[in-house]
Amino acid sequence: MTILTSIINDAIDKTQEFVSTAKNATDKIIDEIQVQAPAVIDTAVQITEDMAKNAVEQAPVVLDDMKETATKTIDVAKEVADKTQAVMKETLEHVSEKSE
Repeated sequence: MTILTSIINDAIDKTQEFVSTAKNATDKIIDEIQVQAPAVIDTAVQITEDMAKNAVEQAPVVLDDMKETATKTIDVAKEVADKTQAVMKETLEHVSEKSE
C-alpha cells in the first residue's frame, strides 16, 4: 500500500506542478496581450480611418465611372433600338411589297 500511495502522491505532485506551470504561462500570455492590446487597437483604428478616408476620396471617381458606364449603356441601348427599328421597317416594307 505504501508504494501505491507514493505513486499517487507523485502523480498529484506532478499534476499540481503542471497546473502551476500552465497557470504561469497563461498569466504571461494575458500580461503580453494587455501590453500589446493598445497598439493593436490603435493600429486597427488607424487602418479603419484610412479606409474611410480612401472611400470618401474615391467616391467621386467611382460615381463618375458609374455615370460614364450608364451613359455608354444608354447609347448602346439606343443604337440597338435604332437598328431594331430599321430592321422592323425593312421587314414590314418587304412584307408589304410581297402582299401587293
